[in-house]
Amino acid sequence: MDSLRKVSSVEIDQFLRKAFSSVGLTKTQTDSVVDLLVTTSLRGVDTHGIVLAERYIEGIRSGEINKRPRPKVLRSSKSVAVVDGDSGLGAFVATQATRLAIGKARKTGIGAVSLVNLTHCGALSYYGLMVAREKMAAMAFTNSSHLAAPWGGSSRVFGTNPLCYAFPDGGDGVVFDIATTAGAGQKVVIAIRDGKTIPAGWALDREGRPTTDPSRAMEGVLLPFGGHKGYGLMFASEFYSALLGGGVLSYAGEGRYFQGGFFIQATDIGAFRDYSGYLRDMKRLTRRIHGSRIAEGFEKVYLPGEPEVETRATRLREGIPVDTETWDYFNSLSSKLGISPLRAR
Repeated sequence: MDSLRKVSSVEIDQFLRKAFSSVGLTKTQTDSVVDLLVTTSLRGVDTHGIVLAERYIEGIRSGEINKRPRPKVLRSSKSVAVVDGDSGLGAFVATQATRLAIGKARKTGIGAVSLVNLTHCGALSYYGLMVAREKMAAMAFTNSSHLAAPWGGSSRVFGTNPLCYAFPDGGDGVVFDIATTAGAGQKVVIAIRDGKTIPAGWALDREGRPTTDPSRAMEGVLLPFGGHKGYGLMFASEFYSALLGGGVLSYAGEGRYFQGGFFIQATDIGAFRDYSGYLRDMKRLTRRIHGSRIAEGFEKVYLPGEPEVETRATRLREGIPVDTETWDYFNSLSSKLGISPLRAR
């Protein structure tokens, strides 16, 4: 990521709180979206961190994101719920859905919530780790507007269709969050912005030919990672996020705010076994993983999500990198909203 400035996470947090409040969000909504964006940037997932503030703020200002949503429970049982998010800010309604799943899991062992009619909800790892902090295991899925071809195809059917799992480990948590395309759509967008190419195997152009040009990729299709394996997971993500709860399917989705559906499941480990025994076994497993002989070309064996934990520690000390385009947007926003601009370190 090209970045010319670093800004403390506290400074960015305060700036974004003022910005989102100034465009009419309630404190609860502001807390949700700012924590999502700053947490994600601290973990080094820059494609889904503070760079998304522009998308969300402009969506609120244009009315494409409902800043006064009234989420409605459409179906509910002891373990399951389907919720209509009323086109609300994804970070807010997805956080509420995650809390609902956690509450159900505390009572029954497993809680699952399907959320439909929402806008872009950001990094799934944020919600997975919310669950893991409650001594529960999480899995989450979402779909998005059609950008990707099925395995063997060259026309758009699916979105990037991310999936996530998260498990408690007595520390920061083990978390895995990926797009089921070879590269996340936002990475392609940023490659266009930065004038860079994308790796071979990520995309086809509009004629169905392989391309490393991100602009041609966005005119064509993105490809599932790992051929049929990524395609299979892409289909599963479509099922859980949209088909299961009646959300909008990826192929019918359009626009930078579209999120057809969001699914979160929380599993209370204590309902299956003594939690302290689980932690002992988890630590045995992670010690064995860390003790694995290092393969050529690698310096360390990481747990899923562990590189992000190291990045967070570094960025808490040194600040979050802010690219030039985002910096310029924040400066423009501070003038429009009458709030103090960011200060670089």
